[in-house]
Amino acid sequence: MNFKSGINIALLKNGAWRKHFHRNYIYLTGIACAVISGRMLPGWWLAAGLLMGLTALLLCCKLYREMLMLILAAAAGWLAVAFQSYNCPPFMSSYLDKAQITIADSGAVGQVWAAGDLRPKRINALYNGNKIQLYIPDKLADTGLYDGKAYTVSGNLYALEGAPEFLLADKSGKWQKADRRFRRSGYSDYLEIHGIRGVLALEQCSEVPESVPSRLAIWRRTLAQRLDLNIVKPLNRAVLGAVTLGLRHRLTGGEKKFYASVGLAHLFSISGLHVGVLAALVLLLMRPLPQWLHIPAAGTLICYVLTAGGNAPAVRAFVMVLLLIVFRAYFLRCRTLEVLSVICAAFLLVNPYYITDAGFLYSFVITAILIKSSELGRVIVQSFSGAETLIGNISYRRRLFCQWRGRAAGAIFFAMIAAAGSMSLTLFFQSMFFAGSMFVNLAVLPILLPLYLLSIGKIALPVWADFWNVPLNWLVDYLQLAARIGNEFAGNTPIMHISYWCCILFVLLLMLLLTAAYHRAALIALGGLLLIIAFMVLRSGNAPQKVYAAVYGGRLKSPVTAVMLPQAHTMYLLNCGYDAVPLLLDIAAHYGITQVDRLDFGRPVAGNSDGLLYLQGNLPIHKYRKSALPVRSRVFKEYTGNIKLEPGAAVSSLSVSALKPEPELQWRYEPDGSYTLQCKEQKFSMLPSRYPRAYIVEQD
Repeated sequence: MNFKSGINIALLKNGAWRKHFHRNYIYLTGIACAVISGRMLPGWWLAAGLLMGLTALLLCCKLYREMLMLILAAAAGWLAVAFQSYNCPPFMSSYLDKAQITIADSGAVGQVWAAGDLRPKRINALYNGNKIQLYIPDKLADTGLYDGKAYTVSGNLYALEGAPEFLLADKSGKWQKADRRFRRSGYSDYLEIHGIRGVLALEQCSEVPESVPSRLAIWRRTLAQRLDLNIVKPLNRAVLGAVTLGLRHRLTGGEKKFYASVGLAHLFSISGLHVGVLAALVLLLMRPLPQWLHIPAAGTLICYVLTAGGNAPAVRAFVMVLLLIVFRAYFLRCRTLEVLSVICAAFLLVNPYYITDAGFLYSFVITAILIKSSELGRVIVQSFSGAETLIGNISYRRRLFCQWRGRAAGAIFFAMIAAAGSMSLTLFFQSMFFAGSMFVNLAVLPILLPLYLLSIGKIALPVWADFWNVPLNWLVDYLQLAARIGNEFAGNTPIMHISYWCCILFVLLLMLLLTAAYHRAALIALGGLLLIIAFMVLRSGNAPQKVYAAVYGGRLKSPVTAVMLPQAHTMYLLNCGYDAVPLLLDIAAHYGITQVDRLDFGRPVAGNSDGLLYLQGNLPIHKYRKSALPVRSRVFKEYTGNIKLEPGAAVSSLSVSALKPEPELQWRYEPDGSYTLQCKEQKFSMLPSRYPRAYIVEQD
């Protein structure tokens, strides 16, 4: 397409657009838009509008085949959503008395193997064909559960279909449901993605004698026992088992948060990174052989995927690697991005909930960006390698130096591209999990392959355990050191939460920047995307002047309240109970809130502060205050021990400015068990709920 000629519909009709946009992308667009609109996710009307607009454009250009593809893809997406909803019958809470369940969790490998190792407290199981989550209290910590084995259990089973509710006050003061408007990807979506229907609080547990663990569970336990042999430090055993086999249950919650703060939590979930490293090793060893032999060689990775638990990210990565090798081996005329789009579309049809799965978005977004930038990366490698290496009129040492210089430049370039893609997901999820530290990941990446090779050697020859343990302990200690150094620089930044569409636009923007290096016509689309992003970033100017929010229900003993100022992108918060923080983050994301100007603790108890770490991990907090009530809670002291608490907080009211003592938002307990929420002159009643419920009042 010629830049000077502008956009010409005739070029759409003659098929010139296929050089840059294959019809496989139409499949993916239709399915993704249908899933978003079918599930009525935030921005679903944009998805429906895009679907109708693209259909009209294809009809106008008389591209009937492409239009039919789009319509069929959308129909398939809507059918997948309908089937998923139909396949989930109602699930009721009840008390189970000696009911039989079957463990279905790769982390359940039986009793622990050494002193100091943690036992898993949450394990997945099957009950009457439904997937549930077992909560194991401390008194049953000695219960050794094996994957695939049946048990007789007793305890309360709680259904999880009561997702958090969002109620918005209308002009008459009545509450209207607004779940689809505010709720984004949260814990309820996580449970839906993994098909978990309820939580069983164990009271009694006993084995079913005739049942036996699955063969994979026995194999996984044997591998873990060999890997742990003669390693003294419990933390080293836990990190090594998590990195190689995905056994992350032995890591404490604090350790998981520590590694997540620097973007290394992905190492403890067997995902595309692990499969990619092993695939590179296998293909490197198989390079001299014909390409068709690479297919069965890469197929052996399925053994590792199943042994590590068969997690969804690992399965996706295996399918992607295998299909790419098949297409390359048989020289099929299909570009890599086309194969990736077909795989992505197929996974969305299998499980429409993947559209909100962070791991799903991360794997496909990063892979697509890296593929798109591969041509430019190749040019950079050649440039830094030097033209003289191609001519050959230099010494061997000089040629080797130039080649490694080019590879280093290419590695840095692709790391920067991956970091930019991660930032798009950081903006989407309003979390530093995906941003992490690029330098920490670069420092850790080179040790993964040696770590795998040494682990394989120890598993194969456990009699040399002491020989293998020396370098393995060094590598694990190095990983921990890199994480500690990176943790000094980790933290939140006042970033703007943008929804699905702005995240997608950010990725497209990056891909178009790469395309613009070769095709100047991409600058037209680039300018349009910049205007759209500018509009979405400035959208808070159309939001109400103030938003009053209160979250109450579930385990919350007293409401968690907030006064939000969308134009200032900040909010004032009273208490931060753990059950309330996810709902408040969803509301803040909707109005573009990027920081907490002040957090008050009305009653200094555990329930009003146990969500502090969760909140700090997502939004920066500038000031903390406490009421005049004495602090008697040991848990509250632990949560706020390193924080400077200023005086001035009220017990059950919140004011925006310290200069205005009169409260703008307050609540009080009523004799019937409800609460009354007062926003200046308006009063609203908040009814008790079994699940957390958010009450939202907008005022201009």
